[in-house]
Amino acid sequence: MTHHIIKCPHCGKVLEFASGSLDRIGTPFRKCPYCGGICEDLNTMEWITRSPSQRRALIFTKPFAAALLSSFFIGGIAMLIANNFFVGLIVAIICFIAVLVLGILIFKSYIKDAIEESLQRTKSAAYVKLLQETGYHIFPIKGVEVGSIDDFEVNDRIKTDEIKTEIDTTYSHH
Repeated sequence: MTHHIIKCPHCGKVLEFASGSLDRIGTPFRKCPYCGGICEDLNTMEWITRSPSQRRALIFTKPFAAALLSSFFIGGIAMLIANNFFVGLIVAIICFIAVLVLGILIFKSYIKDAIEESLQRTKSAAYVKLLQETGYHIFPIKGVEVGSIDDFEVNDRIKTDEIKTEIDTTYSHH
């Protein structure tokens, strides 16, 4: 299991303790509740800053792992019960396909709101400009308007020179 201790680069205080994969959809900019400094969270990306292959991988990876593990387990049990390798193999393949398809559908519905919120945020021209100024590449999505709301007059606009990258101390525990 991978654990993360994420600290503010401005004041050094702990912002988050987390376990597992931190590949999240959302704004990569976080305001420290202790010092007010702006931090860049490298574990969080907007949907439009992910390449098409990164989007597919996010949707596919976790269901694939669940399907693989469950197919080995259920196929192994079927093989032991039937005392036949081919029966176990067929059950494992059917289980893999079923769990993979269901997993993708469930995971897509699970992240649907986060994707919608991300696409809403990236309608802001000022926000998209900030993303680009901090090194994010914008990958167009067919039918999605990016930076379509002209809001450069926003007073609370984050300045790129104020942003520092969070300190992520990652360690594994077996």
